[in-house]
Amino acid sequence: MDERRGTADNGRREIVHRLSSIALCGALALAARPAWGDKEQMPGLDLSTKKDALRAVDQGIQWLKARQNADGSWPSSPQPAVSAFATRAILRDPAREQGKLDASAGKGLEFIASCAQKDGGIYRDSRLPGARGNYSTAASVLALAGSQQERYEPLILAARRFLARGQNRREGSDQFGGWACSDPPADMKTTALAIEALAATQRIATADAEKSRSAPADPDWTAAVAFLSRCQNLPPACGERPQDLGGFFDVPDKAGPLTTRHPEGSATALGLAALLESNVARSDPRVLGAVNWLRANYTLDEPAGGLDRRGPCFYYYSLAGALSLYGEEPLLRAEKRPADWRRELMIRLISLQRTDSQGLGYWVNDQGDNAEKDAVLVTAYCVLALETLADAPPY
Repeated sequence: MDERRGTADNGRREIVHRLSSIALCGALALAARPAWGDKEQMPGLDLSTKKDALRAVDQGIQWLKARQNADGSWPSSPQPAVSAFATRAILRDPAREQGKLDASAGKGLEFIASCAQKDGGIYRDSRLPGARGNYSTAASVLALAGSQQERYEPLILAARRFLARGQNRREGSDQFGGWACSDPPADMKTTALAIEALAATQRIATADAEKSRSAPADPDWTAAVAFLSRCQNLPPACGERPQDLGGFFDVPDKAGPLTTRHPEGSATALGLAALLESNVARSDPRVLGAVNWLRANYTLDEPAGGLDRRGPCFYYYSLAGALSLYGEEPLLRAEKRPADWRRELMIRLISLQRTDSQGLGYWVNDQGDNAEKDAVLVTAYCVLALETLADAPPY
């Protein structure tokens, strides 16, 4: 597509080199499967499981609403990112009346809008390095776009310009094409969220560009895909374990063959979604590589790969989004039974929900990293995952 055509010659050469190596290797020769067409035929959407999932979603949303501050934020962080995830979870409530804005979501959106800065970013503490605003801005854009309120479009367009400027444009650097949460390195979590936000608001940017007869505020999509490719374990620089082939790392590897590190489940799910949102074809070896890694390493007992630092809740959230976007149901696995991942993920998330003293449901991971110990953020992740699995609108 013309609107996503980058100018990064180095990125193009790197992609061509990797694809040529993959073709010679022949390791990723599995053909893509079409997505399911009839939503009612999707495995995992049996009536009983779906009702339980929607009940858990309602409990989680009520729990989030009960903990919202008067100014529309949530107490977890002064930055708008956590509040943006919580607001988005409420906006995507399947029980919400179409076209009606929930009061709690409205307060959350106003708080997010109040964090908009003159540079277009949406963050709060101006003393932080500018690049730190990338994550908060991307999360905020998704919430504002999810409201479908035209009054937020100027903020969305300004935020897109901020994210486009925040992309690493230093050719020759292994960070080229990615986004960093703070100072380098660029990482998969921030890059994937930026790509999701930019893809979700492409229609708004294109319509504005046509109206103003100017170029849309787009990133260098070719460079973005090149960064994703450098985070992926593909020939010629890949590890020796067959089950590692096609998986993603959180940051690019500089040391050549990846013999001491193994791909992570969250990073691979994020990488798959980001490739698809960047308009990389389903038949592309990089997409097939990520899908094949998820097939080979599929598990809900722990984050796939066993080395994921973020913990299971973020992994389930990322996996629900990526597999729903790819659309293979069930997930076919060599020499193993097909994985009815939609139903299995629903059941796992429902089983992890806790009940507070008021009888409302929430999620938290006491043994996880700092983010997974944040009940507001983890509850938002799990509600969003269940909404995706129950086939709520994608944004």
